[in-house]
Amino acid sequence: MNSKEYLASLYPQSTFPWITKDGKFLAYGGNQAWFSRKTAGVGGCGPVAAANALSALCRTHKVVSRRLHLDISPDGLLEFDNYHSFMEQVYKTIGSWEIPIYRKIYDVTGKKWKFGIQLQPSYGGSVWRYLKKTIQFAYNHKVYLHSHFMPAAFCSRKKALSFIAQGIAESGSVAVLTARNVHPLDTYVFPYTPTSTPAPQTIRNHFFTVTGIRKRDDDSYELLGTTWGKISIIDFEELYQSWQSIRCVDASLTYFTIASDSKESLHDMVKAPFQLLYSLVCCLIGFIFSPLSKF
Repeated sequence: MNSKEYLASLYPQSTFPWITKDGKFLAYGGNQAWFSRKTAGVGGCGPVAAANALSALCRTHKVVSRRLHLDISPDGLLEFDNYHSFMEQVYKTIGSWEIPIYRKIYDVTGKKWKFGIQLQPSYGGSVWRYLKKTIQFAYNHKVYLHSHFMPAAFCSRKKALSFIAQGIAESGSVAVLTARNVHPLDTYVFPYTPTSTPAPQTIRNHFFTVTGIRKRDDDSYELLGTTWGKISIIDFEELYQSWQSIRCVDASLTYFTIASDSKESLHDMVKAPFQLLYSLVCCLIGFIFSPLSKF
């Protein structure tokens, strides 16, 4: 049983594509370190999440696959060169908050400046930018998307689980934006087997992609995901606890489905900035009234 077959036995609902190179498994989802520009590699988690979301849609929508020029095999395999070219195109539309001049210097030197604190050449992007620009990229390729959005701050555990399960069923993946809240996840390299050793990571200010969900024997939930091109296992209970804080002011869950028409896509692009405002309001209300709230 290979890595793909083993994951399928644990998360049978997952249809997320696997990236291969020279006939071998290379990665599970995209890796921002693959970007040709060093600055893009620093703050490119949003564009990678968008590329993941779009490639997941391609598994079940052949028209989308054809228009986005992603050639995914019937058994869910995607060649690295095809995916890499695609994610570079996605970055050109979605981008990140790059610092002028500094970004050009960093692209050449790869060295970060320090003035008391270490400056970053890029500071990623907000959830509204992710929503608007992903829809815009698809729209430019005559693929019309409808966005589904849920603020994570102080959200209902039941609603969050339902949103994730529904997103995976309808689109193949759910993007999670972790803000200033902090939570752990475990990453794994290939081959992934029952005896694989996890590499614990701490997540903050980062987009990652959820591709599967399962209920454990103790009635808790576990999420399958991808970040940095690696298989990631997330304890949902730990993730949920991190949302009970004002620090996750713009933390969110998002996924995309096919829109009814181009007008719905345009409408969703216009309302994207207001999703951030909605997230801020939910966070403030939750902080005031939730018995679990904390800084």
